[in-house]
Amino acid sequence: MANFVAGAYSISFDGTLLGYTEVGFEMVIRPSFNVVRADATGRTPIDGLATGIEDMIVRAELIEWSSGLMQKFAPYINASPLGSVIVAGQLMSTLAKPLILTPVTGNAVEKGMKWTFPYAYPLEPLRTIFSAQRLRTSTVGFYIFGGPPTNYRVPMFTAA
Repeated sequence: MANFVAGAYSISFDGTLLGYTEVGFEMVIRPSFNVVRADATGRTPIDGLATGIEDMIVRAELIEWSSGLMQKFAPYINASPLGSVIVAGQLMSTLAKPLILTPVTGNAVEKGMKWTFPYAYPLEPLRTIFSAQRLRTSTVGFYIFGGPPTNYRVPMFTAA
């Protein structure tokens, strides 16, 4: 069990604290490859050619989130004029900002596992639950982009 890193995290995006998780976060990494098929066996896949990462997504449920959440996570809501959206055709690398997950409880604090994603952009609809029976929560998701390639490797995140 000593190798597992669990616990609550604080989540900061573009230098603004968005809130805290109660039970950690979820990271989904989907590899990408082109399937090699053999004619002798029809369309049977016999191999694959790696083409990188299809996508990487970080999701978390925030409790007691900050007022900066709406400003950073849904910039189009606060844009002037109100309700306007980002201009189509922009490269996401110009809009992506650093996402930092810092451990605040549990084994993660002891191991010091701070996760840094240099290029992240809010992905999913901001879903907020207001309830008298439970804490106010918001579910957030971020699409993770790779940085500029270095020695044929694309830095997606660091965990140290």
